[in-house]
Amino acid sequence: MSVVATERKVEIKVEEKNLSVKEKISYGMGDFGNGFMFDLGQLYLLKFFTDVAGIPAAAAGGIFLVSKLFAAVCDPIVGSSIDYRQNIGAKGKFRPYLLFGSMVLAILTVLTFISPNLSPAGKLIYAYASYMIWGIGYSFVNIPYGSLGASMTQNTSDRTSLAAFRQTGSLGALFVTSIAVVPLILLFPNEKIGYPVVMGIMSVIGIIAFYV
Repeated sequence: MSVVATERKVEIKVEEKNLSVKEKISYGMGDFGNGFMFDLGQLYLLKFFTDVAGIPAAAAGGIFLVSKLFAAVCDPIVGSSIDYRQNIGAKGKFRPYLLFGSMVLAILTVLTFISPNLSPAGKLIYAYASYMIWGIGYSFVNIPYGSLGASMTQNTSDRTSLAAFRQTGSLGALFVTSIAVVPLILLFPNEKIGYPVVMGIMSVIGIIAFYV
């Protein structure tokens, strides 16, 4: 007599709870806060370098070029240091970078908009150093923020929603910084004071968005 054994494969499906609207809004607010510090440099830093710091336009453009190349090398190193981090605490793997890194990034943002009383060469060196260090700080905030969305859910629909909320937050920050910064700077009699003060205000708003 032969015995035929039939294996039954039991497929176990783990139902994942969908993200709430509040969680999606909170995630989108991260890019809203991120944008308040990123957009300032993209929109106003070149003008600041040339009109306030007195750096020649060609040299100012070189700062952006070199800094972007530096970021291309720096980003993978920052990403690896985050991925292989040990001793993950109660706040999780990525959240500490957002909460504490946003405060550091805010300070670095203000420092890039300061024009020290130095020689032309000294001002150029300061501009290079401050913007490149800012780039490192931005990587330590933006990379874990981007990774956070993938770790929040495996649901395709929720991930699509997170991307949409993130884009909305980014566009909201761009809208506010585009229309509010210059009028606020013009309230000050001296642009050397107006720029860092206004950038400080914008950066504080950015920090608050990360804590929402």
